[in-house]
Amino acid sequence: MIDRTQQTDRPSRKVLTGIAIAACGGVIALLLEYFVIQPWLAPETDDWNSNSASSAVGGVSAGGEIEHADGQVRVTGKLEDRAQDNKGVSLIILVDGKEHRPVAVTKGAHESAEIDVTLPDTATIAVRECLTHPKKPVEDRECSDALTIWPQHSP
Repeated sequence: MIDRTQQTDRPSRKVLTGIAIAACGGVIALLLEYFVIQPWLAPETDDWNSNSASSAVGGVSAGGEIEHADGQVRVTGKLEDRAQDNKGVSLIILVDGKEHRPVAVTKGAHESAEIDVTLPDTATIAVRECLTHPKKPVEDRECSDALTIWPQHSP
C-alpha cells in the first residue's frame, strides 16, 4: 500500500524550508546593510563655520563639514581671505585645548586653502580664525574666540 501522507508532507516541507531560507537571507541582508553598507556609504556629517564664534575676525571665513565614522572625526573645508588688507589669515585647530595645526593663507585677498584633518572622536576640537603677518603666518595679530566644533552639543 502507498503511504499518501509522506507524499503530501514533502512538498510542504520544501515550501517551509524555502520560506525559512528566504527569511534568514533577508535578515542577513538587513544586518549587512545596517552595519556595513550604511556607515560606509553615508557617514554622519555636520556643517561648521568659524563665523559662529562669539567674536569673529573681519576678512576671514572658514567653514566646511565634519564627518564622524569608525571612531574618527574628519574636519574638511576651506579657509578664505576675503579682505584686501595686506594681512594673511590662519585657522588654528585646537585639540583638547592644545594647538594641533594651523592652516594659513598668505597669498593675498580672495585666496583660499583647503582644510582636511582627521582626529580621534574622543577629542574636543575647536577652531580660531586669525589675522596674521602677510609673510609670517605664525605671527598672530588678532584672533577670534575658540569655537568648539566637536563634539557637537544639542541646542
